[in-house]
Amino acid sequence: MTPLTIPFQHGTLAILSDLHLDSYQRLALDPISLLSFEETLWNADALILAGDLTNGPARNWPGVFQHLAEYIPPDHIYALPGNHDYYNSSLDGDAWLAEEARKAGAHFIQKRVLLHGDCPSSGILEP
Repeated sequence: MTPLTIPFQHGTLAILSDLHLDSYQRLALDPISLLSFEETLWNADALILAGDLTNGPARNWPGVFQHLAEYIPPDHIYALPGNHDYYNSSLDGDAWLAEEARKAGAHFIQKRVLLHGDCPSSGILEP
């Protein structure tokens, strides 16, 4: 599998796991503002969403991308699912999740190798 390269601009990668955006939205809260994470996202080369974007089901994914697009361009978002993203679904739902990410302009990175800029690719372990 060919590695996916995150273009190097500022040298900053933001990583969020367990965002559970739907839980915040039920309380009319914005986790990005609560964490004072706005400036980090505005200046990041990429945002890597490392699982549990929502509490599930996966149909909530489009809302996550729409919300985060206020802070970072969707093509700078790299998402992979966590166990909560599969609630009320099945583990074979990756094609649907990948399509939702693609429709939003984001990247689905389940079982993908990521590079940041011109990092040397020697020694990369393929999934």
